[in-house]
Amino acid sequence: MKNSINRLPAGMRRLLLLAALFAGLLAGWAIYEQQTAAREADLAAAIRATLTPGRISLPVPDTGASAVLDRYSGGGQRRYLQGSYRDGPERGLVSLDPATVFVFPAPRPAGGAYYLAPLYVSNQGTALWVYLALFSFDERSRQSRLVDAYLLGDRVELDGIEKAGSAALVRYRTHAPDQPMSARPAASQSVLLRVDPDGRLSAQKQTN
Repeated sequence: MKNSINRLPAGMRRLLLLAALFAGLLAGWAIYEQQTAAREADLAAAIRATLTPGRISLPVPDTGASAVLDRYSGGGQRRYLQGSYRDGPERGLVSLDPATVFVFPAPRPAGGAYYLAPLYVSNQGTALWVYLALFSFDERSRQSRLVDAYLLGDRVELDGIEKAGSAALVRYRTHAPDQPMSARPAASQSVLLRVDPDGRLSAQKQTN
């Protein structure tokens, strides 16, 4: 086989060498992607295991209040972490969905990771403000800290979060201009969220 290759023209031998190198690079990249996906899955599972009552205290977005998520709400397969807050005369509830955790592959804070989780804020009115909360997770202490939040809107429905390179592609539905707020939202939207080097979210609305 080696002698057969040596009898080929020099140009052909170079092409075969480049093809072999390219195949090796592709195989190496596939292994790296598999290892990265496995690590992200392990991190997401570790994070979910810490999302239990009394473990998270956070500032409530767009208020001057904070809340301790000290109990579960809901039942069956979908339970939310919930806490109460008070901001002057306003009282409300904050709920976190621990089942929907998206770990950003990059950047990473020292000794941990950034992740997204849906956060719901309600008060005495009819609004239900839906945020995507950005947390910093420390692997040693197993603690999460809220560092930023992106507002999706009032009474929107989240359809999913998927990986798009180092970003998160968020798909959700909001109310169309001609829809009453009491109806189920029907207008599909999507936004690309990234973590900046300083640990803040940047958003880019997508065209549907």
